[in-house]
Amino acid sequence: MLLRLSKIDERTRRDPYYLEVTDQCDFLQEYTARRGFSHSETNQLIINLKKPVDRRDRPEWSHKENAIRRILPG
Repeated sequence: MLLRLSKIDERTRRDPYYLEVTDQCDFLQEYTARRGFSHSETNQLIINLKKPVDRRDRPEWSHKENAIRRILPG
């Protein structure tokens, strides 16, 4: 399933308080810091995307590849 971007609007602008009304910002989903991959699907996605290149030859690298496929079209 390909993830779709959502736009920050008046309803969601208060969360990233540093955004101005004129800023245009899109997001995928909400990440919860310091809660680990089991907290949510989004946390799992972000943690897999952050895997460093030195993990390329390890079995968990496929998780990064799958995460990339979920967010990139085509």
